[in-house]
Amino acid sequence: MTYLKRVATGLCLLLALGLGTAHAEDTAKQEAIVELLKVTKTAELTKKSAVSSLQLFLGQKYKKRPDIPDELKQKTFDIAVETFNENMDGMLVSMAQIYEEIFTLQEIQGLVTFYKTDLGQKVINKMPGIMEKAMVVGAQWGQKIAAIAVERIRKELASDGYDI
Repeated sequence: MTYLKRVATGLCLLLALGLGTAHAEDTAKQEAIVELLKVTKTAELTKKSAVSSLQLFLGQKYKKRPDIPDELKQKTFDIAVETFNENMDGMLVSMAQIYEEIFTLQEIQGLVTFYKTDLGQKVINKMPGIMEKAMVVGAQWGQKIAAIAVERIRKELASDGYDI
């Protein structure tokens, strides 16, 4: 199942749990938000950002550990990237909820088509608030997943006789 299908499934689950009213407009809005996330390449851009952050973080950690072979360092980096990728759906659902709160179905559809209208100006005006919320969600998600990745890396290194 693709990440967009999982996000759509997650959003439908949220609606079924009573976090929204499940009727035709809600479903159409959820589908439009998933399309918006796809068109804006939200998952791909988030993954790129996470990879850059991981490279920086692990690079700093491993400066203190020249005894760890490069092959093992790469393996632990791959574990961290895998951990972030496995948990991308949660980030996308959170992003979709931000769009759900701020824009109507018609506006989401207009965003997919995009910017030459008054709606484009509204997006410019709303984007700082979206980005602020997204950064908070991203930081919380990153801290949570980084802790999981670090634990997995520690286990991997320990199995080869290294303790970090």
